[in-house]
Amino acid sequence: FYRLDGECEMYAPDVPVCGENLFDLSFVRAHADRVVLLDRVVLATGAPADVFASEAFTSRFGGEA
Repeated sequence: FYRLDGECEMYAPDVPVCGENLFDLSFVRAHADRVVLLDRVVLATGAPADVFASEAFTSRFGGEA
């Protein structure tokens, strides 16, 4: 790693890269500007707050995220 760091410009993601619940709904709400809710077809698209509050989302997941 250190040898590569000396040879190449290195970048590190500013997001979790291991563990559980990496990309949960709170992560999506904080980092996405648009989301798509799919269940074989597109059910809702838009800003996370709008999709999470949609009838399509709440009927499947039991309330707003």
